[in-house]
Amino acid sequence: MAYWRRTMAHQNHPQTMTTRPAAPPSAPQREGWSPNTPARESEATDRLHSLDALLGASPDATALVAGDGRYLHVNDALARLAGVSRRSLIGRAVQDFHPDIGQSIARYLEDARAGEPGTPMPREFDLTVTAANGDDLEMLVCLYPVTGVEARLLGLGLSLTDVTAQRRSERALREANALKDEFLCIASHELRNPVATVRGAAQLLARSLKRGLLDEERLQTHLEAILAASEHLAALTDDLLDVSRLQRGLFPVRPRRASLRSLTDRVVAGHPAGLRCRVRAMQGAPLAYVDPERFEQILENLLDNAHKYAPGNSPIELDLGPLDDGVLLRVRDYGMGLPPGGAESIFRPFGRASNAIANNVPGLGLGLYICRRIAEQTGGRLWAASDGEGVGSTFFAWFPCDPPAQSGSEP
Repeated sequence: MAYWRRTMAHQNHPQTMTTRPAAPPSAPQREGWSPNTPARESEATDRLHSLDALLGASPDATALVAGDGRYLHVNDALARLAGVSRRSLIGRAVQDFHPDIGQSIARYLEDARAGEPGTPMPREFDLTVTAANGDDLEMLVCLYPVTGVEARLLGLGLSLTDVTAQRRSERALREANALKDEFLCIASHELRNPVATVRGAAQLLARSLKRGLLDEERLQTHLEAILAASEHLAALTDDLLDVSRLQRGLFPVRPRRASLRSLTDRVVAGHPAGLRCRVRAMQGAPLAYVDPERFEQILENLLDNAHKYAPGNSPIELDLGPLDDGVLLRVRDYGMGLPPGGAESIFRPFGRASNAIANNVPGLGLGLYICRRIAEQTGGRLWAASDGEGVGSTFFAWFPCDPPAQSGSEP
């Protein structure tokens, strides 16, 4: 492309450039006023200063780059991005400060020289740029030709727009849409089973009644099936409502100092897995800063998991004791355990361990997510550990003895 090669050659070798005659005035000049008068020179200087001030005040990092990749002009935003003054950037290679941008410019020039004759088209792309302070910024980079009189190429325009917040919002929106789709898939599957149980039991009851075969034993059997399925539906609905309240900041938490030993004993005594539990509590364990009702919700969920994922005859161990100005609850089971990476993924919304899915263990994958959020609202933590599949899992819930500093005094 002859135009590009000629103009870039002139730019890279200033000595080959010829002096162009001044363009004739586009309109008749006022009497006593010519292009060479001090008034005209002052006006031109003011315009240059205004243009430089405009570019300097731009929030986008902009520059004019020579054909060999050197900065010809930069604004304040680009100088701040590089961590040096504007003056020290002039004449320096873009590659010296931001190699990725320098390589992109080199590819742009190479493609332009190898392309069709004429002015090359602008190019936009996303690039992660490390600022002088060490922050990684997501930038929208634009490269475009800058031409002067008679379309002579003056250099490449470089513009970098910080789109970090925008890209994060876009990713959050995509993740939210993905979660919505996942919710619809999982919820429809999980709700189908208890609904089918209720419907089937009701149909059998109606059929038995119509045929005169509805005795007390059969009635009791079908009613128990309906009751169990309805309780399952209620639990699923409660989880969905809790997630909605948490995400909208409407989830009520009323923390105060309470004895985790007393709360633990009460939950274990009323839980179906209570007979398998071995509770060990250190003497003199301090009070913890928790919402008693929500702590019981957390412990019930952890016991439900241990009961669901561990063999029926294996024990469930609970340990309670002080740790780091707080109280630590440990719940240990000897069930299917967690695969690599599962100890964190199970705390995400709709997060399920791969072995639980493979074994068709029912669940929405919301309980642990809800429990972690509850713990965090009172300054606590919730996490899990496992030595691998088939060797069980351990869940840890830690709560502070005192309110978090940002919460102020205890209500």
